[in-house]
Amino acid sequence: MKRLYRKKTRKVSYFIFLTLVLLITLLTSFLILSTIAKILKYKEIPTNFSSIIIQSSYDDLVRLLKEKNIEVKSLKISSVSANIVAKLKDGPTVYFTLDKDIAPQVSSLQLIITKLTIDGGQKTESKKPTLIDLRFVNPVVKF
Repeated sequence: MKRLYRKKTRKVSYFIFLTLVLLITLLTSFLILSTIAKILKYKEIPTNFSSIIIQSSYDDLVRLLKEKNIEVKSLKISSVSANIVAKLKDGPTVYFTLDKDIAPQVSSLQLIITKLTIDGGQKTESKKPTLIDLRFVNPVVKF
């Protein structure tokens, strides 16, 4: 009887020991991971700061378009997708991205418009583009 009692006691104490070790291991790993998460926590940009960046890019775009003598009918900002959509006067809709520098995008737009004007002048019936998308590495022109 004593032997059976000792066997049961050992099993119970072994089970309690394993449970405690498992709990301590889980608690330790949770504390370590939460500490690492606090150290590496991504800090959000305040909304007013992002609106300052968007406004600055918008102002740069307006200034560059005026410098390049590109007449714009309307400009719309999409802060969600970081795009500016411009409708050119007597021309296509143009998509700019705020993720890249605005100056090369405006230079590309001027080159595309100039090239289309030169090529279009040689043809009797020239097609005008309806959309110019400068958000990508290679601009997209749709007719």
